[in-house]
Amino acid sequence: MTIKATDDHPAPSAIVSAQVIAINPGTLTLRTQDQKIIIAHQPQFKNRSDHKLYVKTMMDICRSGLWIPVDMTTRQLLQYDWFDTPATAYSF
Repeated sequence: MTIKATDDHPAPSAIVSAQVIAINPGTLTLRTQDQKIIIAHQPQFKNRSDHKLYVKTMMDICRSGLWIPVDMTTRQLLQYDWFDTPATAYSF
């Protein structure tokens, strides 16, 4: 069964809230609000200092229990928050 989007019923979003529950070499383990487990690949970094900062940030997010946006289709964290659009794309 395929769910089609209409004006009255938009298509279900692939973006979900998740908590980081484990940080492993190359992957993150996340838990969604409905208790599904997602294994996401960590991004590749050109230099070691960027990777260290990323891991430290993920550890802080894990310890704090923050909910972060994850794309269930690609199994990746969103780079620009819930809207997945960089702030620079908006005109204020």
